[in-house]
Parts: sequence; C-alpha cells; structure tokens
Amino acid sequence: MKIFLTLLAAITPWSASTLVSVHAQCAICPTSMGGARFYDGCTQNGVTSCWYYQARNGAPQYRNCQFDTDGIILVMRGFDPSCPDSVQTGSNCPSCP
Repeated sequence: MKIFLTLLAAITPWSASTLVSVHAQCAICPTSMGGARFYDGCTQNGVTSCWYYQARNGAPQYRNCQFDTDGIILVMRGFDPSCPDSVQTGSNCPSCP
C-alpha cells in the first residue's frame, strides 16, 4: 500500500502539469512582419498581441497584429494589412502586464 501511495503522489503533479501545458496554447509571434522586426508580444484572454518596430524616414513606427489561440489573425479596428493571416502556435505564452 505504501508503494502505491508513493507512486500516486509522484504521478499526480506530473499529470496536472501535463494537462495545463496541453491547454495553454497561443499564437507564436513571427520574428518579422512586412519589413518590420519583432519588438514584443504577450497573451491575454486567449489573444496574442505582437508588436513590430521599423524606422521610416528616421522616425520609429510600431505595428501590431493580434491572433487567436489557433494562430488566426483577428481583424479589428487598427488592423495592419501586413499581418499574416495565420501563424504557428505553441505553449510559450508570456502574459500581458
């Protein structure tokens, strides 16, 4: 009985972490977009925001793309047409501050 309880105690946290990581899916921001380089990104409530930086005529220009948990672009007000229609997904989902 002691061996069973020890084995159960060892497996339980592993199973819980496996279930969490399986469901924690988000869009992965591409390293560049329309000539702009990746600046920052985060995920909140299933929406991943990706910010890109590009200098134009000496002035900084920031662009933003937003994706759902399946990596599909969310077309919203202020949408940048240079954003890709879809991106890869993964489990490395930094939270927005």
